[in-house]
Formats: sequence, structure tokens, C-alpha cells
Amino acid sequence: MLGRNIELQLGNADGARDYTRRLLQDFPSSQQARMLDAPGTS
Repeated sequence: MLGRNIELQLGNADGARDYTRRLLQDFPSSQQARMLDAPGTS
């Protein structure tokens, strides 16, 4: 999630989406993935 947040701060929406996708795909049951999958957090 740190990588996603850094990319967002840099204004790189594509990079942030890639980090989000990888987190949700590779670690779907992690706390961070659950936080990203919650309504209003994407």
C-alpha cells in the first residue's frame, strides 16, 4: 500500500492502479487489500 500511496502523491494514477491491482490479486486476504476493497477507498 505504501507504493500505491507514493504513486498517488506523485500524481501517477496508472502506477497507483497497478499497485492496487497487484495487491488485490496477490494478497486478497491481507488487511491492506480489504481496506482498498472497501467502498469509497479506490
